Amino acid sequence: MPTNKNSHSTILPTSYDRKKILLTTNNTKGSKGFEFDINNLVTSIKITENIEGPGLNFTFSLGDTENFIERSRLSGNEKILVELERDAPYGKEKYSIDLRVIEIMNFVKQKRGLTTYQMKCVSPHIVDNQVVSLGNAFKGSVGSTIKNICLSSLGINKEKLEIDTAVSLSRGVFPNIKPLSAIKLLIDNTSDNGTPYYFYETLTNGIKFKSLKTLLNQEPFDTYEIREASITNIESDKGYEDMRTRIIEMSSDYSASKYMGLKNGAYASTSFFVDVGNKTLNPLKFREQFQYSYDMNTSIEKHKPFPDLNQNNLIKEKGLKDFPESKKFFINLNTESYDGSDNLAQGLSGGNLAQMYSHLENMEFQTHNILIPGDFRLNVGMVINIRIPATSQEGKFNREINTLQSGKYLITRIEHTLDTHEYLTQLTIKRNSSTVDLDGVEDIK
Repeated sequence: MPTNKNSHSTILPTSYDRKKILLTTNNTKGSKGFEFDINNLVTSIKITENIEGPGLNFTFSLGDTENFIERSRLSGNEKILVELERDAPYGKEKYSIDLRVIEIMNFVKQKRGLTTYQMKCVSPHIVDNQVVSLGNAFKGSVGSTIKNICLSSLGINKEKLEIDTAVSLSRGVFPNIKPLSAIKLLIDNTSDNGTPYYFYETLTNGIKFKSLKTLLNQEPFDTYEIREASITNIESDKGYEDMRTRIIEMSSDYSASKYMGLKNGAYASTSFFVDVGNKTLNPLKFREQFQYSYDMNTSIEKHKPFPDLNQNNLIKEKGLKDFPESKKFFINLNTESYDGSDNLAQGLSGGNLAQMYSHLENMEFQTHNILIPGDFRLNVGMVINIRIPATSQEGKFNREINTLQSGKYLITRIEHTLDTHEYLTQLTIKRNSSTVDLDGVEDIK
């Protein structure tokens, strides 16, 4: 499919080359077998990556003038192979993606000779997950157990896996649950220096199991900024880069709600440990109180995401960190489960569960949705830097930077939109800390 490219490289960062979209039918055979290239029927593709999702989601929109849906008897579970290419100043890119159709939806007879519908597709291991249940015992590091599940139960190629196996040891029995549910069970009971782990799939870099601490300590992939359209020759390498790193649109969910943060344990909480083996709860021995403490190793920026309220806006004459009873956690332990081995939930002691919730809540401190030219190299779990200009009274772009909003962010969701004209990428980016010291006194003139 032609997509506006010249002989030496893709003209625009929004261009790409869709080589083929091969659909393998269930039992309909054509002149070339069971495979049909539906490239000319597909009007757009939406691909979603989510750091909290174990697989990719694809939505293909089709404009069918050939009555293909009836002739091929589409009914779901078909295989799809997508091949994408791009030539750019930084090199040639080629991607091949295998999928399964799980739903055919939004069927509309637009007019005589045209039918539109959508095919929702997922990664193959999402379908494989539905036909397997785990009821076996497990022992070893959490990362190794997750890797074994991926290889043996989900059939994922080991070349696609990037699993952090240097994780705490665990031992237990899976209670007849699906493989992805087993992975979630392990993740929910594991932390890295009090930060949660994520298991997620990326479009071009495989499947990963990484902690928030590891992700936040990456170097930024690149810097993106809001600026006027470049007047540089767009066919030059510099023009390409200027356009590639420009933020086209931006909207923000400025989640600076201390009201919800207090309720959900962002700043302080109390954990109670119940020994289900002995049926006991000792408030003096099995209670831990948590207060937020800034840690540069688990924060993406230099300052905590809230002021201490030492003098102004106190709540009951106290600061935000002085309410450990605002959120209570109850953690089940079982001292009778194994000899000389910790219960799975033991990893949540030492304040780890409270810290995990604190990190998850504080990751909502600042959220932006930015639209940029498409980039296959960008994946969830990466860190980027953004530069937002300060607002000027004249309404023009200001060379001064809005320091409160600019800085480093973690990509938590990506929606790639590839239609017949252009490729755009919508990023959801978040962070758990501030570039500005919110305890500092600022004089406004």
